[in-house]
Amino acid sequence: MKLQHLLPLVSLAAAVPTAPLYRRNTTENIDFAAITPSANLTWQPCGPRFHCAVLQVPLDYSKPMGNRALVPLLKYPSKASTSKGMILVNPGGPGESAVEFLINGADLAQNITGGNFDIVAWEPRGLGQSTPVADCSSNPAPSKYHQFMARGNQSSPTGDQYEEIYEMAKKMGMECKSAIGGNTDAGQHMTTSIVAKDIISILDAYAASPASKGVEYPNLLNYWGFSYGTIIGQTFASMFPERMGRVILDGVVDPYDYSGGKMKTWLQHADDVFATFFLYCHLAGPKACPYHTGNTTSDIFSRFETTLARLDINKALEQKWENATGIVDVFAGLQLVSFMTTYTPPTSFDTLARALVFLETAVKNLTADALSDLQKLVSKPNENGLAVVTAQTSISCSDNGNIYYNKPLKDVMPVINQLRAQSWLGGDILGTKVVACAGWGIDGVERYSGPFGGKTKNPILFISNTRDPVTPIENGRNSTKLFKDSQLLTIDGSGNRNFLSSDIAAYFQSGKLPGDESFCALEAGPWKVSVPGGLESRGDWKELQQKMKDLRLHSALDHE
Repeated sequence: MKLQHLLPLVSLAAAVPTAPLYRRNTTENIDFAAITPSANLTWQPCGPRFHCAVLQVPLDYSKPMGNRALVPLLKYPSKASTSKGMILVNPGGPGESAVEFLINGADLAQNITGGNFDIVAWEPRGLGQSTPVADCSSNPAPSKYHQFMARGNQSSPTGDQYEEIYEMAKKMGMECKSAIGGNTDAGQHMTTSIVAKDIISILDAYAASPASKGVEYPNLLNYWGFSYGTIIGQTFASMFPERMGRVILDGVVDPYDYSGGKMKTWLQHADDVFATFFLYCHLAGPKACPYHTGNTTSDIFSRFETTLARLDINKALEQKWENATGIVDVFAGLQLVSFMTTYTPPTSFDTLARALVFLETAVKNLTADALSDLQKLVSKPNENGLAVVTAQTSISCSDNGNIYYNKPLKDVMPVINQLRAQSWLGGDILGTKVVACAGWGIDGVERYSGPFGGKTKNPILFISNTRDPVTPIENGRNSTKLFKDSQLLTIDGSGNRNFLSSDIAAYFQSGKLPGDESFCALEAGPWKVSVPGGLESRGDWKELQQKMKDLRLHSALDHE
């Protein structure tokens, strides 16, 4: 039994961040500690392709002469002889490293934007190699909660497990408050509004530097943000509308839902995205899709249901099977793996198909040894898991005003049940985020909770997929209404982000919005399969949607 077949998926990011788009570059490590910090934007070569700088900014902007924070920046220089300016990028999360994002996707980002911009990543407060950093692991023995979250195994289908997670969240919160909760530590200074003020510092330093010579409007923000990065963009646009240049926000998060901490709509299309796996596998056929079986999409879905039935966690727990804990972990790992592939179906569904074939074989003869091996595999820690979960908790809980802090679990469960009602696949995964905030007692300074919207100096281009697992298209429509003269580009497709070079390049080059051509029809999906007439034209697509709804209803009954 070769467990490594499942490893590429179960080692995906621990938080619910945007899944990596690019093949990770493991040879190009950037060490910002070797760079002298400055109040000016002073670039120096770092590695064969990039330039680096470390900008000094106020730790607390209400105390501009007080302690300093250090913001690392990574620049991929323009290919043109004269740069048109810089485009700042953020991949989302919160908690994902923008520097790593750029290291792995610099060529693609620059080519799509036109090749004549410098592409610049900066680490938001507390992340990566910023100073101070949000590191709660100064204790040599990380908390059990940290270990649990870092391994990516976050689906928690039982009430007893939520009790355990709740207690672990409180312990984590106390550890972090002690480690990073002081006035000069990172924890208080990670709100998105502070990140927006750091962007102002970056722009002002850039406009005053020789690098901006010949650049039109160097003090305006050109920016490309994904997922949580759209919260950074909308917060900046609401706080500093006069500093808005050309800004693309892709995979839009609703700013009021986010700052209110309710997650009322986040997962409403997640199960639909997962359901497309069975349709595309059917259309791809057995030569392309290794999970293919039978003659219909329903046959493939039934194959999946058979595997689920063998992982009957309720029966295992009720009858107190000796291997019940292992079954729970493997089921949770299956949910997480499946959920993470919905971020990038065209590139991830083939790997999911292979993983499901392996898991199906493994659970047919679920011996104690086989279950133990599977359990160890799905419990494998993510290499950046501790840092990501700390950053994500700090940022998201601070941004919602710590509304769940110290609330009893019974007062938090209605939010979790609401998430479960939205998605069988992701409800419990996001539910653990809510529980994490119940233990987070560090109050973020300078929180911005609105109003969001208004007229910006230049209009924003929002981009949404028709089927997005965590940032539904409804968010893009709502945010377009908030910001005057902005426009939504709609992609008939599945996943969490887009790269449409013609529309993106045209906007960054000239500010041109799509206008009447703001809808892009469905193109080839996983296994390069096209669906003539679109998914909505197919009866089996509607059947799959109903099957996922039935899973949600069945799960709701199990949780009663």
